[in-house]
Amino acid sequence: MEVVANLTDSEKYNRQSGLSNIRIGLCYRHEITRETALYVGVYYSKALAKSG
Repeated sequence: MEVVANLTDSEKYNRQSGLSNIRIGLCYRHEITRETALYVGVYYSKALAKSG
């Protein structure tokens, strides 16, 4: 889980203070041999604030 928050307003980067975006994900890794492994991942990402 990843949450991005801005502590202060920034005119330079056109960002407001507060939560910016959130990302939640799951991943699965299955090792067939030591050299070979399958990896599958999915995630959900949501922008919560306006950014330029």
